[in-house]
Amino acid sequence: LTIQDPRKKLTQPVATNLLDSTTYPNIGNNVGKVKPVAYGTIKNAEAICLNPTGSSPYSFMLCDTEFNSISSVDAVYIDGASATYTNNGDGTISISTAQESDIANQLSNITADFTATSFDNGVEIIKDLMKNYDGKEFISSFWDTTEVATAVSQSRDTSLYIKNNSTKLYKALESVCSDIDGRFFTLNNGLWTVRIYDETRSTDGEIENDQWISNPDIQNNGSEFLTSVVIEYDRNVKANTSKKYENIDYQEETFDIYKQYKTETFKTNLPTLADAQDKSETIMNISKNVQDIIERTIFGLPDIEATDFYIASPDTRISDTEDKRVFEIMDVQRNFMNLTTKLAFRY
Repeated sequence: LTIQDPRKKLTQPVATNLLDSTTYPNIGNNVGKVKPVAYGTIKNAEAICLNPTGSSPYSFMLCDTEFNSISSVDAVYIDGASATYTNNGDGTISISTAQESDIANQLSNITADFTATSFDNGVEIIKDLMKNYDGKEFISSFWDTTEVATAVSQSRDTSLYIKNNSTKLYKALESVCSDIDGRFFTLNNGLWTVRIYDETRSTDGEIENDQWISNPDIQNNGSEFLTSVVIEYDRNVKANTSKKYENIDYQEETFDIYKQYKTETFKTNLPTLADAQDKSETIMNISKNVQDIIERTIFGLPDIEATDFYIASPDTRISDTEDKRVFEIMDVQRNFMNLTTKLAFRY
């Protein structure tokens, strides 16, 4: 009996609203372009001209406001230079020839910095995506509201900008989860939840040595070590570039263990240096001394969830003396035919 992961069904596209000539009769070649979906602080994104075949003042769309009103327009640029504009209050701006005399020749070179939503907390973005594109209101029928509220208090702020109508909902959710070090999944009771990685999380239970019905399968992940990490943040949308922060605080300490240097770059939509620094610490806490993944099976179908912390000795054979420590549950696979549960642990 195979249990389907409901996240795999979140394949509906996010940005589905298109610019049409009925609403915008002077839209010209911009007809059919996607109305971008945006959350949080967006830098230097394309402003799409809505009347290029019309006359001054020219109007430009920044993002789709079907579900959320734009919070603020922070700056507008013509070919990189600051421009004078009018905020129309509906996700669009206008620029007239009286404001910028050469605007008619620059209609495809307009970009803007704007705050797309009144919230930028990563978990709040996840909740809003699920409400708007999967019909999951934030109520106790669909969510573990208590656990998600905790995740909100722990989450970083981030952003999201989607201008491609092939981007699926699960991909948008993955992007946010990566930025906030979160796991978005359904609990055993069918409710959605979000958990933020927290190495100080309280333990959820204990597994005794006589519960094992298999020997440990130990997967050495030493090759996944990092001596440093680069976090890309504060994304420039049109240029597709970002600022970079490199955490080298653990470089020599890790080199002493693995005898070589290794770095990796992580692209994010995080808005600030502080966010990038915080994420780099999470990555290096795991990557400076990589722990084995230990898989082992127990009898029964206990209420154990991914990201739970359990006191156990999964690497000890049944005949050996236990060495109990706190492990994070990385994966849970239940076999309802045999009434067994295969668990993956990380110390």
